[in-house]
Amino acid sequence: MEEIEERTSIRQELSNLTFEELEELKQKMGLTLYNEAMFGTTTKKQLSKKKQMQLFKRENKNRPREISSRSRAPPVREVVHVKKVVKRDPRFDESCGELNTEMWDKNYDFLKNMQKEEVQELKKSLKDEHYDEDKRVEVKKYIQTFKNKEKSKAENDKEKQKRKLEKEENIKRMAQGKNPFYMKKSTRKFLDLAEKYEELKASGKLETYLKKKRKKNQTRDKKTIPTV
Repeated sequence: MEEIEERTSIRQELSNLTFEELEELKQKMGLTLYNEAMFGTTTKKQLSKKKQMQLFKRENKNRPREISSRSRAPPVREVVHVKKVVKRDPRFDESCGELNTEMWDKNYDFLKNMQKEEVQELKKSLKDEHYDEDKRVEVKKYIQTFKNKEKSKAENDKEKQKRKLEKEENIKRMAQGKNPFYMKKSTRKFLDLAEKYEELKASGKLETYLKKKRKKNQTRDKKTIPTV
């Protein structure tokens, strides 16, 4: 109440001043103090804010509030840039050199021996009559998977050895001034089949192999022949 009376008395005193005197007083006091003396603590900025709130007040609670497009954008934050961690896979990194499969097999050959010993122990455990049946199925599956991997590895090693011998032979031919000889894929496939046939015949497994082959072909033909 006292503040209002004081502000009223100040206004009355200032009302007797001319416009030039008011401007001079404003320059001396400063705009902030002058506004407080004339209008109290509510500045022009605060009045504008109140007016803006009234202008953008929702007429209905179900409607979205209108916002002025002149709203000041938030200040830009200073983001600390963290150095990106680059993950490297040595299998595909040129700086790690090329993979030497022969050296790899030689260095980790002990793992193969450990797996063989493990498979032998598992085979012995299968002879136990009190062995859990579910566990028995898992063990048999594991042993078969190991056998398939060993067979595939042996075939790949054999194929690599053939390619190595062919390469060495071509190097010798070129050293003698002859042209290198590159076998056609169809010829190589035919020779590989003939070699496999001779190996199966010598081991007595040819008939079993042919039966499996026929059964596989029959199953394939049944899938391809349309049913009426």
